[in-house]
Amino acid sequence: MNPESIQAALIGAAKSTAEARGLAPVLPGYEYLTMPVPCVVFDYVPTNRPAVTLKGGEILREDGIFSASIVVEQGEGTAAAHGHAIAIAGAFPEATRLAFTGGRITIMAPADIRQGYPDGSHWRVPVVVNYRADATS
Repeated sequence: MNPESIQAALIGAAKSTAEARGLAPVLPGYEYLTMPVPCVVFDYVPTNRPAVTLKGGEILREDGIFSASIVVEQGEGTAAAHGHAIAIAGAFPEATRLAFTGGRITIMAPADIRQGYPDGSHWRVPVVVNYRADATS
């Protein structure tokens, strides 16, 4: 099970929705100062790889959080950012399954739209997705 494949599948699930709404997709490891706005910043955070799932050094299960943060200029209104967040969250209904090379991702709960907050000259609204990735035989 390859972490890059998991990340690509999660980003792929949200990318077309983001682009359709005029949000530039920003991949993990972005350069904050050159980030286009409006955009959606993707972050992939594995949180748990239980030792019992190791088989010959191969990871068979991973739990984690995928974050898609909507970023707009401050002063554009919070309603637009929240509307974008609702659309991105809609790409991750509970129990959705996403295939990736070597496994399958299951969305464990509905995407959680968090409280927006100021970030320099921007306004951010995080969308948090809890997932579980399982290797397939």
